[in-house]
Amino acid sequence: MFCPKCKSEYKEGIKTCKKCQVSLVESLESEAKSVYEYQDLVSIYRPDDAGAMAIAKSLLENEGIKYYVKNEILQELFGAGRFGTGYNPIFGPSYLQVSQDDAETAREILKDLIDESDTSKDLN
Repeated sequence: MFCPKCKSEYKEGIKTCKKCQVSLVESLESEAKSVYEYQDLVSIYRPDDAGAMAIAKSLLENEGIKYYVKNEILQELFGAGRFGTGYNPIFGPSYLQVSQDDAETAREILKDLIDESDTSKDLN
């Protein structure tokens, strides 16, 4: 018997987790679900600064749209930081990416952030 919350194992006959106070299950495998799945992502936005990226992420989160920010962690790698370009020139700019199914909706949500100068940027 296993606790589905803390994953502790119990002897046969015990029905409730002592620590979590939840009902035990026969196997944790039946409770396991795949959290990650591969998806083709589409770049929809490349802001010039971290503030604009934070606003875009917040708007997508508010609508329940999952996203990924390509190159986000690399911006501060090795202490190089973001120079006057708004991004680390070694690794390139950050791109906000969503699944192909959500791309049109995400662009609509971010339409006020994406102006003429942003649409001319290479998003690949």
